[in-house]
Amino acid sequence: MTVRGSRNSVLIAGLAALVALAIGVLVGGRLGEAEAPGDDSAEAGFLRDMAMHHRQAVEMSLVVFPRTDDPVIRSLALDIATSQQAQVGMMSGWLDAWGLRQTGPGKAMAWMGHDLGPGERMPGLASDEDLRRLAALPPGEADILYLRLMTVHHAAGVDMANALLERSDRDLVTDFAAKVAANQSVEIETMDNLLMERGADSGGDDPGATPGAAAMPEHGRD
Repeated sequence: MTVRGSRNSVLIAGLAALVALAIGVLVGGRLGEAEAPGDDSAEAGFLRDMAMHHRQAVEMSLVVFPRTDDPVIRSLALDIATSQQAQVGMMSGWLDAWGLRQTGPGKAMAWMGHDLGPGERMPGLASDEDLRRLAALPPGEADILYLRLMTVHHAAGVDMANALLERSDRDLVTDFAAKVAANQSVEIETMDNLLMERGADSGGDDPGATPGAAAMPEHGRD
């Protein structure tokens, strides 16, 4: 990443931290309205896993943001990076306020009935190889890969948010989950349209493939 790109990333992270702080102040009073959820609750599991999920979305966006030549992709990456980093700070703050650990005692996704095997990634997460290719591809191809990976990433985030809504009646968390599901559903539609405008598709069973590239069966697996 260039010096300019590094500075941009620092500015984005700083802005997101300020937004998260402001949100935390606004909702802080609501945290004391009811007894804190348990360490193995759906709420705790959701916040931990969604924070992990968001961190990768921020990572991918900060790879693309300083490199893309497309102002629409740049704007999308900036929006995802700032909004999701702010939400990471907010979710971490809620866990702290409730006296809960940032990492849970069990496996990721266990709260929603998933039994991830050793080394198995959470649904929607890009592989290390996907991330390396995202950073190495020419900007135009990287834009397409970013849209494909982020579409899959968002779809899994929507599934996670909906799973929380089925398992919780805690307004603070369910309100947030509903907003995540709604916002990311809109962004999925936006990214589908951006792919079509650029003569690409979602990648089908292999969203990690770039236009004209051979399929990568390992995508989504270790």
